[in-house]
Amino acid sequence: EHGRIAEAMSSAGKQFSMTVFPGVGHGFFCEDRASYDKQATDRSWRDTIAFFKEYLAA
Repeated sequence: EHGRIAEAMSSAGKQFSMTVFPGVGHGFFCEDRASYDKQATDRSWRDTIAFFKEYLAA
């Protein structure tokens, strides 16, 4: 699935970043779920903010 998404984004000429966290399940961002993963959450926030600063800066 990741490969298809990356290919579609590249083919459309879109700027994107994709990070896969091995062993981290769906819903890792929700503190109320058993799948919550603080390290993955912290990293994904940092990556998201960095992406926004680079591509959405005024």
